[in-house]
Amino acid sequence: MGRLPDTFNDRKIVQRLPYAMAGTVIMEASQTGRQFTSAAFLHNIDKPFEIHRMVPRVMGVVAATPVNLTGAQGDPFISCRIFDFDRNQDLVKASTQISSLIKSDSFHTWEFGEPYYLSKGQGFTVLLDSSVFVDVTNVWSVRVAFQGYLVTLGSK
Repeated sequence: MGRLPDTFNDRKIVQRLPYAMAGTVIMEASQTGRQFTSAAFLHNIDKPFEIHRMVPRVMGVVAATPVNLTGAQGDPFISCRIFDFDRNQDLVKASTQISSLIKSDSFHTWEFGEPYYLSKGQGFTVLLDSSVFVDVTNVWSVRVAFQGYLVTLGSK
């Protein structure tokens, strides 16, 4: 998880509450720039969000039944681009396969070395690209969650 800072903007962090921002997109083969809804990754709470990891999940949908293909089977077919729109900053240089971002198939998370903070009104634009699916499924359910903590700040 990395080190936990004890201050944010020169104010003491007095409490951390587990929190996640998540979204789901249905993907078909050979799609480019498929975006999650704009509200999915917009932080609209007064407390800062201290993000520690991104958790991607890729599920194949076969005959309307989800099939868990997270890991080596599903991730190579989906790439993502993450853009922090408030800081005007990419978190990945280009569209990157999910399998290249995650720690391992057993943990299946992209762990941030240091917490990444979002304040109210800040957030991410997450775009997905899909490749041609070979003998697996025609439709994917891609879920992305940013996990961490809402932090309660003390007085200055």
